[in-house]
Amino acid sequence: MLEVNELAHIPENAPIEAVDFLPDIEGGHYRLFVADVTPRQFEELHARRAALPAGWSLEGAEDVTPGDR
Repeated sequence: MLEVNELAHIPENAPIEAVDFLPDIEGGHYRLFVADVTPRQFEELHARRAALPAGWSLEGAEDVTPGDR
């Protein structure tokens, strides 16, 4: 999951890194990786001037805004 976080204190030129949030759910057999980016980093990703973590792609991405669901 890529999260655009306006409150994150991330240097604008920092590489985008994913953090493994292993959910503690009985019977859950999956992993959740989350990468926080600033709004500017998100713009840079769309302009292809920044790179996502290895193996990640924006192809088929879905924008979800809090409160939409």
